[in-house]
Amino acid sequence: MYNLTLGEFQAIAGYLNAETDERPSEQSIKVFLNMSSALQFRLLKDLNGAEAKLSTAQRRLERLDEKEELFVAEYSYPELGCDSVDVAAALLWALQRYSYKVNITKFVHILYEVYAAWLGSHKERICVEHPVITAYGPQFWRVYRHFQAKVGEPMDKGAFDDIAGRFPGLARLIQNAAAKYHDMDDRDLKQYLIKSRPCQKAMPAKTEKEPKWNNPIDDHLIVLWKQGKL
Repeated sequence: MYNLTLGEFQAIAGYLNAETDERPSEQSIKVFLNMSSALQFRLLKDLNGAEAKLSTAQRRLERLDEKEELFVAEYSYPELGCDSVDVAAALLWALQRYSYKVNITKFVHILYEVYAAWLGSHKERICVEHPVITAYGPQFWRVYRHFQAKVGEPMDKGAFDDIAGRFPGLARLIQNAAAKYHDMDDRDLKQYLIKSRPCQKAMPAKTEKEPKWNNPIDDHLIVLWKQGKL
């Protein structure tokens, strides 16, 4: 196998950088192009390997915030940049604006609908916290713990105004979800969500003696579900 000499490599580099008008030999150009193709193939192989390792790490990673577990999505959809508690606060204000009263479970279920609807239409996650499946349906544990004791308390409009200023489309979605689901029976909303393919897929197997709950709900299945492909 013919390899470039240092002088030939310097000649090619000088030609590429417009430091000289002297054209390198045809043989050295051919060898250089072959080496470039081989280098591109090796770099691509290394990149694919790194991406595979990153994907595996992401599936196993648990992000901690306020000492609470935040599950990271299995599929790497980009994040909009909102905090799940802020989105929940905006949703609670939207519900209270029209005197809609909900319990904590239904409140989190409506938040899940907001998460799923935005993901399905934009292929973008609204927050870092990832929904998990429980025996009671989809759950955002950080939101649940934050609002469990104060879901009935008056909510300031600040969080909603902040989201409306940065992401007006998300603010409209929050208002629409509040209007659409506020008077839906709690059990009907729960069954609607639990029977969806993303939730069914995340549920523990019926054959398990000790069912394992809190499995992350697959973002990719949510996208397909909301796009009507499941």
